[in-house]
Amino acid sequence: MTTILVVDDTEINLNLIESLLSYSGHTVLTARDGYQALEMMSQQTIQLLVVDWMMPRMDGIQLIRAIREQFQEPYRYIIMLTGRQERDAVITGLGAGADDFITRPFNANELEARIAIGVRIIELENRMRDLILQTERSKQIWEATTDSIVQLICLLDREGNVIRANGVVENWRLASAYQAKGLHISHLLGKVYRDAGTKLGIIWETAQHELAHGMEYNVECQDEKLGTYFDIHFQPINPFGGLAEQEEAFAAVSIQDVTERKQLELSLQEAVTQLAIERDKADNVLLNVLPRPIAERLKAGESTIAEYYDSATVLFADLVGFTPLTVALSPRQLMEILNTVFSTFDAMTKQHHTEKIKTIGDAYMVVAGVLDSEPDHAKRIGKLALAMMHMMNVINDHVGIDLELRIGIDSGHVVAGVIGTTKFSYDLWGDVVNTASRMESTGQAGKIQVTERAYELLKDDFILEKRGLIDVKGKGMTLTYWLIGEKKED
Repeated sequence: MTTILVVDDTEINLNLIESLLSYSGHTVLTARDGYQALEMMSQQTIQLLVVDWMMPRMDGIQLIRAIREQFQEPYRYIIMLTGRQERDAVITGLGAGADDFITRPFNANELEARIAIGVRIIELENRMRDLILQTERSKQIWEATTDSIVQLICLLDREGNVIRANGVVENWRLASAYQAKGLHISHLLGKVYRDAGTKLGIIWETAQHELAHGMEYNVECQDEKLGTYFDIHFQPINPFGGLAEQEEAFAAVSIQDVTERKQLELSLQEAVTQLAIERDKADNVLLNVLPRPIAERLKAGESTIAEYYDSATVLFADLVGFTPLTVALSPRQLMEILNTVFSTFDAMTKQHHTEKIKTIGDAYMVVAGVLDSEPDHAKRIGKLALAMMHMMNVINDHVGIDLELRIGIDSGHVVAGVIGTTKFSYDLWGDVVNTASRMESTGQAGKIQVTERAYELLKDDFILEKRGLIDVKGKGMTLTYWLIGEKKED
């Protein structure tokens, strides 16, 4: 497993992170400050670090800058540990050279996920570096031994037929170079490499035209059946005639097997592509607290984002029966249950084209009708609510727990945006948000309670049952309905 250096001046933080990472099988080293970390790195190669922001003598930003200056190869992946969520702080960290962030308090799953991404990127960086070095060595060998490289060289007439060939042709199912005379160059290549020979016959038509105008012609040809690559170079000799002693020779061609070099190039391209994919994953982890359109606007430089939406639908869901589990189960078991439930709900919100806003303890908040202009936001939330109820029963059976959902829904206008001017937190404001929360808290386990405003938008597509007037804090007596199910199409 990977060796990880954790740098933190707080003993309890060091012990916690060391315990979590060691449990996952990693080798963990610890340093109490930046100077000790730099000394350890000078003595051994460490490529993955978790660095605390606030430390005496040398803070995390200064340490990261020192690492980037002193240890450029191989690449070091640095995760910054901070209690600061301000956008300016994150930008400062990224500018200093941090690759990722973990905000305290964090859970074990988040730490392990970010460490796993770091390990993968380090592996890809190392692989790409090795491929680059291997490619450079191959090029040096190529240049140093050009004269001794085995390649087929032939003189051709104007029709592409071989006039004379070097001795290498004897490896091409011919007893001697003499037997190559009179064969078309595509037929000669096709004796061993049939697919490449067929392609060369087509290539010759273009090459002949270029050679007739005194131009060289280079092309790459692959035999797909055998997986072999060739570099083919045509050189004009006597394109216009007039040289009696060489009048028959029209061009020279050299055919070189470059399969090994090509495979190295393709491997390098694959590594670069995979590295880009993994870096995108890391970016997604860093920005997963924001909807993608909002994240892109912040990355583009917008400092304040707030939008008014005339019609949207908000859902609050609460896990009924979770509090007793906090006494009966260990913290890790509780986190695994919450992660299972909320990760499933996250996938369902995407499937129903809605937007998760946040989790609050064991509560879950979703909205539809913001960040899009589709008028069916209430219908999407209604379908999601019913699907969440069904999925909760499935999870109970699978995990062996007994939890129920209590869901509340309201519709109307909201304001949505990034809180303040620097926080990385997207949220909603307005009466609809408060009322949807009240619908959840005054509801019943295993049921979905909706307001009259939501009822008007849902009644054409869903079966609803009037609950009647209930006393809602801050609103007085309020008419509400139960969402029962979808109406069947005729």
